[in-house]
Amino acid sequence: MGRFRLVYVGVVVLLAISPLVAGDTVKTVDGRVYEGTIVGGIPERLEMQDVQVEVTIQRDAVIALHFMPEPEMTRVRVQTGEIFEDSLPLRLGPVTIRTDSGETEIPIAQVQQVTFPRREQDRPDYPDTVHLADGRSIEGRLARSFPDSVRIEESGITSSVRTDSMASLEFGDPAVIVTTDRTYEGTLVDTLPPNVELETSFGSMAVALGDVERITLTPGRASYSATGLGIGGKLLRSVPFLIGNLRTSAFDFELGVSASTMGLSTGSVTALWFAGSMRYRLAGALASAPVTPYVGVGAIGLTILEEGITASALGTDLGLGIEAHGASLGLPVALFGGLDYIFFGDLTVSIGGISLSVPIGISGFSWHVGLRWDF
Repeated sequence: MGRFRLVYVGVVVLLAISPLVAGDTVKTVDGRVYEGTIVGGIPERLEMQDVQVEVTIQRDAVIALHFMPEPEMTRVRVQTGEIFEDSLPLRLGPVTIRTDSGETEIPIAQVQQVTFPRREQDRPDYPDTVHLADGRSIEGRLARSFPDSVRIEESGITSSVRTDSMASLEFGDPAVIVTTDRTYEGTLVDTLPPNVELETSFGSMAVALGDVERITLTPGRASYSATGLGIGGKLLRSVPFLIGNLRTSAFDFELGVSASTMGLSTGSVTALWFAGSMRYRLAGALASAPVTPYVGVGAIGLTILEEGITASALGTDLGLGIEAHGASLGLPVALFGGLDYIFFGDLTVSIGGISLSVPIGISGFSWHVGLRWDF
């Protein structure tokens, strides 16, 4: 084995870790208080009807739920300060909370308040506003379900107007579209979606098209969603990775692969890198935060293949960094970078079906930088 010049390698099991949030609190109507982690009864998505607005709230954006018995209503407060009310208790099951002494299931009728240990955030400066016929308005980012262009007919002339060029779209007779260079008045030719949906830092809001009077928009904004997919590349010190990314309202799940050929005195070997990580965005959804700090945890590994020999090592990657997104400039791209602490525990060498594991205990600081295109 003295002739083996093998760098470690790893077969990675990519991470998809669900965070355990301690410090949730349930208060009952008779004054009892339970502190721990809620493990049942509060779904990941709360769907509410706040007057004419359909509201979808991600649970990881909720600060508190207050259940009011008369009438049977629930008041939901999110991190950015908005408060929504609906008859939510009718659609919720018993709340289960895990404490140091075990698990307790509390019927929803006996729950007065549920709170989560999250900090409040500034309300984002949303680019789009939907004005309702009753005088109310809601703000967010126009969802991808809205068409990229809208056709309008003026005196027999039909124009297709790009949505990203619009400053406002007013429904009526005639309909009025104001863009960066002119105003169109006439009849809308296209059939628009039945609901106008806005994405927000806490989830989404939707309004029936018939209840909308007009929409004001920010021309030139990027077609970008706070949740979705992305592809790109990153450099982990000297190793280039091709990456894929899945975004949720507060988390990023990233998978990366890399392959190269290494020349040794005994010939060449193939090096395969694998990486998987989960990052938490400290400033909430990217659509509302152009510059976002994040922390993350992941797995990283390298596999070296030579004739009849496989050497592998699997390590842990703890990281922090900053991501800058170009949505506010009309660019659906993100530039990110930061520091990593990487630890490799064991080196496994396999020869002819026989495996040998050797502790190596290699650790140290590294860095990463990357560019991603988001959809």
